[in-house]
Amino acid sequence: MDKFSLEVAVENVNDAYNRFFKGQNRFPKFKSKHNAKQAYTTKFTNNNIEIVDKFLKLPKLKLVKFNMPNEKHISDKLKKVIRKKSQIKNITISEKAGKYYASLSCEEVIDRVKTLDLDNIDLNKVVGIDLGLMDFATITNGLNLEKIPSPKYLKKSEDKLAKTQRSLSKKKNGSKNFIKAKKKVGKVHEKIANQRKDFAHQLSRKLVNENQVVIVEDLNIKGMVKNRKLAKSISDAGWSRFITFLDYKLKLEGKHLVEVDRWFASSKLYSSCGNKNIMLTLNERAWVCSGCGTHHNRDLNASLNIRKEGLKQLKLVA
Repeated sequence: MDKFSLEVAVENVNDAYNRFFKGQNRFPKFKSKHNAKQAYTTKFTNNNIEIVDKFLKLPKLKLVKFNMPNEKHISDKLKKVIRKKSQIKNITISEKAGKYYASLSCEEVIDRVKTLDLDNIDLNKVVGIDLGLMDFATITNGLNLEKIPSPKYLKKSEDKLAKTQRSLSKKKNGSKNFIKAKKKVGKVHEKIANQRKDFAHQLSRKLVNENQVVIVEDLNIKGMVKNRKLAKSISDAGWSRFITFLDYKLKLEGKHLVEVDRWFASSKLYSSCGNKNIMLTLNERAWVCSGCGTHHNRDLNASLNIRKEGLKQLKLVA
């Protein structure tokens, strides 16, 4: 360990206690060496952290070889670090399921992106999104409809996960076989996490490329996961991460994310005539409006209402 990593550890402890005494966080937890995730962070100073070809220069260590992606797959952020257009501030080395990862925190001066003027919005590039469990997202611009099926990565890997967990439960705690079995469980969890992250990145990028305004519901996810029957499916869906990715990508391009109030009755309000069915249950997926006779699909109806409410918030419609 270099001295800067010890400085960072002390700073983190100090920050954790300050947050606790201010009532912002719970009492700090001791990070045991038996934790599934092990990591340390160190600071950049005097070029002690650097990417040299396919090697990573780290304080108090020799050049460490790492898996450099092919030129075609190197991210723009990594290219800027390699070309020294981004300044490295610190690096975190972590170990998960027997693999080691390096996460760089960098600083870059970028030109301020001009936010898109609402007067120049193309309404065909304004979409409302209803997030769900059967379909991850129902997307509409008022004319066209697109349904994105839920990938359900956890459900697809449940058998494999259960098998590795059964194997782990039969091993003696702390033994070599226990450690090996624990890594296998960790690898399954890691794969699921990576699949969710990749899905959220790809879908958010697609939406940002194709649209100027994206309108979603401000979901009370913490409250929703208290429902034991739906908690696992909601956690597997990863709505929060998706909206976070969507938000920062839209901002980087000067586009808009609008969040409609969570208490807005997007499903119970009929998008065709404005009637409201306060008796609508979760099990009702389709119905015919008794007032105007329009056939409604629950998810499409919700996405149309979310879009219309978002446009009202932006004062683009009456």
